[in-house]
Amino acid sequence: IEMAKKFTKIDKEQEEFLKLVWPGRVTIVLKRKKRKLYGVAPDTIALRIPDYEAVNFLLEKLNLPLVGTSANISGKLASGNIKEILNQFKGKKYQPDLVIDAGNLPKRKPSTVLDLTVWPPSILRA
Repeated sequence: IEMAKKFTKIDKEQEEFLKLVWPGRVTIVLKRKKRKLYGVAPDTIALRIPDYEAVNFLLEKLNLPLVGTSANISGKLASGNIKEILNQFKGKKYQPDLVIDAGNLPKRKPSTVLDLTVWPPSILRA
């Protein structure tokens, strides 16, 4: 949460809520601070602290945020299998910069996305 504060405006109520849902499968949209961030909307940013031990270990050691998307091409099914993921990108102009093979991952629903920039908060994806 401290790292998120470097990039976003988080009030006390939001911070208490984040403590309840992070780490976990909840992505939060917050108002972002006015600092130069490439490829990010000018006013908001979506953040998540995942509940994956390996990713959290990496985040802790780097002490930097990671930028990522889901591991699938838009419109294609999400997969937890590295071979299926890499096959989706075969022949595509843009390729992942890094793929970490953590073995076959369990099938999960995508994270819930909540917009905390509005009141009441809005569920963008359940």
